Amino acid sequence: MKDDNTVLPFPQESMMNLTFLRLMALMTALSGMVAAGGSAGISIPYVNTPQTRQAYAEATRLLRQGNLPQARQIVVDVVTATAARLPPCVTTQNFDFGTNTYFPLGEALRFYQTVPGGRVNYYELRPDGAYRIWQAVPKEPKDKGSGKTVASRVFGVDQTDMEQCGHAPNDRGTLAFYNDVPFNADFRYGFLKPNGERVVVGDWQVKQNLGEIRQRGLSIFHILPGETVKH
Repeated sequence: MKDDNTVLPFPQESMMNLTFLRLMALMTALSGMVAAGGSAGISIPYVNTPQTRQAYAEATRLLRQGNLPQARQIVVDVVTATAARLPPCVTTQNFDFGTNTYFPLGEALRFYQTVPGGRVNYYELRPDGAYRIWQAVPKEPKDKGSGKTVASRVFGVDQTDMEQCGHAPNDRGTLAFYNDVPFNADFRYGFLKPNGERVVVGDWQVKQNLGEIRQRGLSIFHILPGETVKH
């Protein structure tokens, strides 16, 4: 319940002494919307808070020090707490038990992620917030050729009936992938090649609760063999 002298910075309606906030106005006030560069009429949702700005500063510091795993963990954690909670822009009845996270090699500030519920998201952490650049319902790719973008050869973005919003990224190179299947207590990581081939370099059963692992200050996003940090 708000104090009678409080002025809220968005439209409100009162009924039986209760204040109802218009959902979209509330989301705009709490997160914000910014127009995507170069494409009129398309907006990219983002969340700009002290938490996101601090995470960006810490992640970039870690990248300068060469600590790629911890930088990735910080970025995923802050996105999970902010941009990943934005209302979805696509609907799906698909269901997937696992979470797949994909980073461009050597990078930490942007990543793809598929989550239980059947959506794929592409996020970027920037100095002014955590952005959900793209969201879609994945399709089985029709062409996994190496000349295709990641969005096309992994998620089938080039299909005309694909439900999506935002801007699909143009990555075409190898990605680092991390596959977490909690029901099997299984965690795998490795390379996702341009031709769609997965090369697993680590495959182990999670023996400890992930919360305990995190309390010890460890990252689940291991650096891959030969991977060099980009910052």
